[in-house]
Amino acid sequence: MKKVIKKILNVLKIIILILLILFALFTVYQKVFPNNPSAFGFRTYSIITKSMEPVLKKGDVILVQERNTSSYKVGDIITFKGTSGDLKGKIVTHEIVGIKLENGKNIFYTKGIQNISEDPAVYEDEILGKYIYNGKEKIVCGCEDFTDKHNILYEFESIALSVNPDKKIGTELEDIMDVIEESKLIDTSYTKNKFWDMFVIDSIIGNTDRHNGNWGFLVNDKSNEISFAPIYDCGSCLNPMLEDKDIELLNETEIKNLAINCYSCIMIDGKKINYMAYIKSRKNEELNKAINRVFKRIDIDKINSFIDEILCISDTRKTFYKKIISLRYDIIKNVCKGKWYLIWEN
Repeated sequence: MKKVIKKILNVLKIIILILLILFALFTVYQKVFPNNPSAFGFRTYSIITKSMEPVLKKGDVILVQERNTSSYKVGDIITFKGTSGDLKGKIVTHEIVGIKLENGKNIFYTKGIQNISEDPAVYEDEILGKYIYNGKEKIVCGCEDFTDKHNILYEFESIALSVNPDKKIGTELEDIMDVIEESKLIDTSYTKNKFWDMFVIDSIIGNTDRHNGNWGFLVNDKSNEISFAPIYDCGSCLNPMLEDKDIELLNETEIKNLAINCYSCIMIDGKKINYMAYIKSRKNEELNKAINRVFKRIDIDKINSFIDEILCISDTRKTFYKKIISLRYDIIKNVCKGKWYLIWEN
């Protein structure tokens, strides 16, 4: 019996080795002959920037499948050849964030996960294929459109450009606060309160991508009234890249580490803010006040009930969501009580 198992393992090793060699040859072949037809509807491409981290890392080699673009949807990752702007002539792999039908053809709007702005519009004939991860489609969620013909969304990055058209700010906290204080379009005190309220919620759900295009204001073109827009685009929260099989392997300590070691894309001195560490420091009085405002309105039981009612996710994921939200909630609550060590160091 042992000899049979050993032979089977040897055969499997040989098959795996052959597949790896074929994949390597295929990759080299396409680098040498980039304009040649794909093999069996697939091509390989190398990721040369960090724009799609953490999904795709710089240096990754990906397999892209040629497909009918009519099947593409928001959330898919596609590879295309840029034809305008900074992307002209470049092979780009980015996520679809919007689709528009015009003259019977789809126009795709894409963005790198780490990028602040969207790419120029991508047309069907520019698309080279769709990135498939482990042969699986991703569950995506949509946000109900909160705009109408009179209430128009202005993202914060457009407010920033109105303050200084020659300077495109990133997510440095100091720059964001400067825009809020200098802008004549928005009320400083009101906006700061809303910003820090949003920061508290992002710290609980673990949102890693609240860049300047992911929050903004509703402007009524009749009354000129400006209000903080409902929170939208939270797709990078709750560890979205973890699959159920990964979650099942996590122990209590690892889940606690995920809860604590979560970073905002907002930075101080070029370094991303660790939500829990920044809250623990208690140095930002505006943030401290926001915690008090927001926590009065949080009902963990209602949040858990809401998660339980979501039909399209597994019980494994539901349990994980409830656990990591409760952990962060308890950490922040204990920080406010001066008892942060109860969870932080246990």
